[in-house]
Amino acid sequence: KSHLQSSRVILSAAASWDETIRSIPALLAEANDFSSDSHQQQHDPSASRHLIEAVQALSTLEAGERALRVMPSGREERTEALTKLRSRTEGMLKPQLLHALNKTETRKALLRQCVEMYRSLGKLDVLELEYVKARTGEVLGL
Repeated sequence: KSHLQSSRVILSAAASWDETIRSIPALLAEANDFSSDSHQQQHDPSASRHLIEAVQALSTLEAGERALRVMPSGREERTEALTKLRSRTEGMLKPQLLHALNKTETRKALLRQCVEMYRSLGKLDVLELEYVKARTGEVLGL
């Protein structure tokens, strides 16, 4: 039974890999298009929605990659693709976080979204660092 469940997870990950990996750049492009149109992604709910979907897809892809580690063929390509997508996603997420940290009392919903996305990416340490920087700057500005 355990082998069947393991096989099912591996087959499911392999079957969804191509579609999921293609969806992330498209979602990031849509988020970027909305931010370019409005000049500030942070204010555009559509951009946030696309970025949230990209983070969810990336999390799904990373779970699939863990399942596919037993398959040596393509491992290097999968790891490289995930690294690039993760970097691009984090790069688009950081401006949202900084915007949310700028005025947390009025942007709590955005800050919650950022926390959830950083948590999904396993990057709460980056969020913590940016939070400390923002608070330090705020205190020094007083």
